Amino acid sequence: MNPFKDAYDCYRELLAAKLKILGGAGFGFWSQTGLGLYEDEEDDIFLEDQRGRFPDSDWVKDHEELREKQKRIQFINGQDLLKKAHLTDDLGWKLPAHLVLRRDFSVTKSPGRLSSVIQSWDEWYAWRGLSKASPVALLMHYPLSIYRILTHTLGVTTVRASKSQKRVPLTVHYIGAEIELNFIPIFSELALLLPNHDIDIVFFGPCVFNIGQEGRKSKHRSSLVSLTAQESGLPIFSYDAPKDSGAGRLRVFLHTATKHWTIGDISTYGFKPDAIIACNAGLFLYEGSEGLVKAAMRHAIPFAVTDYQEFMLESNSAVVSHMTGHHEPQKPVELNPFHRPGQRHYPRDNLAPSLDNGFILVVSESEPKDESLPGQRVAALLVKIYFCHRIILPRRTAWPAALFVVLYMRRSGCNLPQGLTEQFSMFRARTQ
Repeated sequence: MNPFKDAYDCYRELLAAKLKILGGAGFGFWSQTGLGLYEDEEDDIFLEDQRGRFPDSDWVKDHEELREKQKRIQFINGQDLLKKAHLTDDLGWKLPAHLVLRRDFSVTKSPGRLSSVIQSWDEWYAWRGLSKASPVALLMHYPLSIYRILTHTLGVTTVRASKSQKRVPLTVHYIGAEIELNFIPIFSELALLLPNHDIDIVFFGPCVFNIGQEGRKSKHRSSLVSLTAQESGLPIFSYDAPKDSGAGRLRVFLHTATKHWTIGDISTYGFKPDAIIACNAGLFLYEGSEGLVKAAMRHAIPFAVTDYQEFMLESNSAVVSHMTGHHEPQKPVELNPFHRPGQRHYPRDNLAPSLDNGFILVVSESEPKDESLPGQRVAALLVKIYFCHRIILPRRTAWPAALFVVLYMRRSGCNLPQGLTEQFSMFRARTQ
């Protein structure tokens, strides 16, 4: 059975059922609250609003029925975090050994260190030495989508950065985590995909808050989430990739103090985040979305979201453009090559492609770096040294040094400070 073929011939849930990996508690990484729905009350609020606007809609009736089924399943996202240890590879994936994706390489060879960015599922499966008969892509689209956004869409890190002797710190605020709480260990893949990086991912959202509240109860005192719920500085999960795979490091934190990301969370975990990411976001449908977007823009934090359908993100893009006063979006919506294989359940009257993590939209970007500033400062300093402190640099030494700096700036495409050319010409004349 090949998920890349069979998932397009039937709904993904039917494929998961055939593989015996569909269910609530006890299904490892595949555990979920039921039929892809989530337990937070915002789903009920949303459905109530839709019922009022479209009382005769088949879509609303279908989802109300699914919602009732979901409520009967006694399972909350992150339930396995109430245990004392994370699931192993075999217990988490619940697949035949040859189809399991490994993070523990004590009994198998680790993948080689990457020298270029992976661009497709084919490349990733080949690098990991897995047959495409393995259905792990049905979950791995989450960490791979993050990887795509960081290395391609937002470009906040590069392969070149990972080749440096100096380690690369990377902080990501991940908004709206829900079913992701059921398979946190698979995010260890980012430490393998990004060699020499120290990656911190902070999960935010109502489901994160809910599991934190549960973890504070005395009966869960020894659970994984208990200490994290009481002390936000402790990661819920950490992973160190083997040295021959690039020695990347990943830590996952849960923000259990509040339900939604706020402006005060920018530096909560040590640094302003290098990126904000929300998968299957439903941007502007949930509380806190507008404040998040405005904060990301105000502080020039790179921010990207994924969603199921292209038109959803085009609509989001129009709202963002209105908020910024731009008539055209900064970047077009792009197809995510690491979307989940297979179509989603969706209204039968909507025939547009509907894919988990199917499309990506850039909401906010960082301010462009002014590459000229370092060179400008050095050149201006040399000019100042000559005119104000002639004793520091002999004339024969001073003007060649300044010439070198200015030529370097020009060769690098840096802009010279206004008036520096004239100053340099005068500087050169006086030192000859």
